[in-house]
Amino acid sequence: MSSESSRLDERVREEGRAPLPPPPDGPGRPLNICFVLPPPERYGARSGGAISTVTRQLVRSLIGLGHAVVVLTPDDGEEPYAEGDVRRLRYGPAWPPPALLHKARVLESKVRRWSWPDYGSYRRQVVRGLSRLAVPPDLVIAANDPELAYRLHRKNIGSRQVLWLHNRLQGREARRIPDLQPEVMLVAVSDSVRRWTADTYRIPADSISVINNGVDLDEFRPREDFVRPRTPVRVVCHGRIDPNKGHVIAARAVGELRRRGCPVTFTMIGGVQTFGIPEVEERAYADALSAAIADAGGTEMGRLPATEIAGVLREHDIACVLSRSAEPFPLTALEAMASGCAVITTGNGGIAEIVGESAVLVDTDDVDGVVAAIAGLADDPGLLSERKTSARRRSELFTWRLAADAVESLSTGSRRRSP
Repeated sequence: MSSESSRLDERVREEGRAPLPPPPDGPGRPLNICFVLPPPERYGARSGGAISTVTRQLVRSLIGLGHAVVVLTPDDGEEPYAEGDVRRLRYGPAWPPPALLHKARVLESKVRRWSWPDYGSYRRQVVRGLSRLAVPPDLVIAANDPELAYRLHRKNIGSRQVLWLHNRLQGREARRIPDLQPEVMLVAVSDSVRRWTADTYRIPADSISVINNGVDLDEFRPREDFVRPRTPVRVVCHGRIDPNKGHVIAARAVGELRRRGCPVTFTMIGGVQTFGIPEVEERAYADALSAAIADAGGTEMGRLPATEIAGVLREHDIACVLSRSAEPFPLTALEAMASGCAVITTGNGGIAEIVGESAVLVDTDDVDGVVAAIAGLADDPGLLSERKTSARRRSELFTWRLAADAVESLSTGSRRRSP
C-alpha cells in the first residue's frame, strides 16, 4: 500500500467514515473513463469553473495511471484544456440555435421541469457523443446531473454510471436522486455533501462514497522562507467573488487593522460570478467589495490564469476563507494551505474537513473576530509560523493521486444502496 493510501486510510478512520473498497492492486487493466461536464461548465481555463478544474486534475492523474480518458464538454469556442481526449458537444455558446428553435427548447424545459433552459438539447448531444466513442466507457461520470445519470443508466450507456456530487444539489433534476438504481454509484466531494444529500433525499448515507478534491502540491507550494517573519503581513482572498464568500468581511477587517496601525496588506484575486441573484444585487456587492478593498489600501487583481495564482498565493502569509454558507470542499482553502498560508476560516460545510485543527476558526460575518484573528497571528510570529507549517502539512493529505486511486476503485467497487 502506498504512503498516500496509508494517510488516506488514517484520515478516514479519524473522521469516522467508511473508505471506498479498492481492490488490492487497482482494476488490473487500463480503464476507459468518460467525464461529462454539466451545461454551465466549459472545459477550459478562460471560462471553466471549479468542476472544470477538478475534472482536469483528475484526468491528468488518471492518464498518469495508464487510463484512457474522454471529456465531453459544452463548447464556448475557446481553447479547451489539453488533458484528455476532449470532445466538444454541439451545445453551448459556440452553437447558438435559431430564435424559434431556442424558444421551443425553453418551452420543453419548462414543461419537463428542467432547471436549464436548453437541457433537452444538451442531454441529446451527450448521448450522441457517448454513442460515437470507439470503445464503450467503463465509467461514465456525470457531474452534478442526476437526470443525466438516470437516463444513461436507463439507456445502458457505459458499464457503470457515476453521479459525482460537487455541491448540495437542490435543482429540479435533483429529484432523480432517490430514483437512481443501485448500480449508479454516488460520489460526494466531502462528508458534508454526503450527509446533507442522504438527509435531504432520505437515502442511506453509506450508499454515497466520498472522494475529496485534491491539490497539486508541486504547483501550490510555499516559498523557501515562508515561515520567516516579515513585515507587513500579507493577507489574501482568492476565488470566485460572490456575496456568500465573505470577502467583504476580510477586506473590512484589514481596513480596521490598518487604522489601528497594524502593518498588514490585503489582496483580492478573482472575478465576480454569482448564481441565482439579480444583476443589480451582484453589482452592488461588487461595488461594496471594491470600496472595502480601497479602504484597506488593498489590491484587486481580478481573475488570474490558473498558472499565475499559485505564484501570487505563495507571496502571502494569511488566507481568509470566510464562506457564509456551507461550502462543499473548496479548492481555495486547499490551494492557500498548500502555498504555506495560515488560514482563517468560518469552517462552514466541507471547509472543516479540509482544515482540521490547522486553521483559526471565526464566526460567520464576524468582522471583529477576523480582526482579532489576523492581529493575533501578525503580533505573534511564532504562532503564525506554526499555523503556516500546520496548514501545509494538512494539505498534503489531499492529493489528486489519492482521488484518482479512488476513481479507479469505482470500476470494481460493489457499494450499493441498501434496499
